[in-house]
This record gives sequence, C-alpha cells and structure tokens, in this order.
Amino acid sequence: MDDGFLIGQTLSGNRNAFRLLVVRYQRPLFRFLGGFGLGQAVAEELAQETFLRVYRNLAGYDAAKAKFSSWLFTIAKHLAINEKARSSQRAPHVDVANQADLTGRDSAWDPHAASESSHAVAAFSGPYSGCPTFCAAP
Repeated sequence: MDDGFLIGQTLSGNRNAFRLLVVRYQRPLFRFLGGFGLGQAVAEELAQETFLRVYRNLAGYDAAKAKFSSWLFTIAKHLAINEKARSSQRAPHVDVANQADLTGRDSAWDPHAASESSHAVAAFSGPYSGCPTFCAAP
C-alpha cells in the first residue's frame, strides 16, 4: 500500500490506515530527530507531536506539492529547530546534590542553613541589587 492510498483511507475515517503510516515512518523519523542532537525522550516527544500534527492537518496535505515523507519530515524539522532554540535559551540543569552549599561547607545543600548564613545573603544580594524588589535578596 502506498502513502497516497493510506492517506485517502485515513481521510475516509480509517484510523488503522494512519497507524500503518506511523509504523512505516516512526523509525526513520526518530533517527532523523536524533540527528539534531536531541535526547531520546525529546526525540520521542517530537516524533509524537509530528504525527499528531500530520493527522490533524492531513486534509490540507497536497501530494502535488511534495511527497508525503517530505511533508512529514519538514514538520519534524521545524519542531526540532524550535526545540533546539527553546532549549538553548533555558539555563542548564545543575545537580546540586553533591555541591557545596552557599556557606562554603562541603555538605549537601541545605536551603534553611544557607538562608540563615550572612555569607549566603551577601553573596546572593550582590548580583541582584539592580533587580526589582520582588527578586532582590531580603
């Protein structure tokens, strides 16, 4: 069964036809998304979002403009590019479980002890002294 037939069946209400499209393209799509340097969980999420968008917009697909696979991978590419842009704007995750707390001790970070330390308050208020009152240190 070719893609055009499965698309027609899907548009006629046959959800199993769309499942066949998903089975046909899920591995190539996952490999494609992995090429963007995304983690496995993110690539899986984007692959799922790609298929969801394809399903929702299948009636607007025009076989005269592009092959189905090209359309599918273009949607995935845009999602991956957007995800990379969003993730580059996020602060990196720092595991503080094994880091020294703000007081300089080499124990696990204790937010109560750190907030009581005058050293922590002084260190915390410096960089934020120009912030509005809601983000400045106490």
